[in-house]
Amino acid sequence: MAALLSRTAFSHFMRFAVVGICGTAAHYSVLWTLVEYAAIPVLIATSIGFGVGALVNYALNRRFTFASDATHTDALPKFMTVALLGLLLNALIVKVLNVHFGIHYMLAQVFATGTVLVWNFAVNYLWTFRR
Repeated sequence: MAALLSRTAFSHFMRFAVVGICGTAAHYSVLWTLVEYAAIPVLIATSIGFGVGALVNYALNRRFTFASDATHTDALPKFMTVALLGLLLNALIVKVLNVHFGIHYMLAQVFATGTVLVWNFAVNYLWTFRR
């Protein structure tokens, strides 16, 4: 746990957040393009966009954030496991805050995004790209 409170971890966290913006932009771009130009249903389009965003995040985090030399066969399944668990955590938080507590869905999403950001960073830092 102390490893997450170090200056090195903070530097990695800031890079992780910047990379997350890139992955989110890729996700939303694919989603919008597929829905608007290919008439793909939203749930399918967002799932494809999530996959593209996750791959962008993986590639950038592996090189830029963590400068990892872990093999793709080792790191990619771990990264995708963390991402999918983060997706489930996101959905759970939004559902609980919106449905059970009546909080507006966008405010619930902001809280969920912040929580999942911390979750994803901590697990990727300590497990996926551990040196």
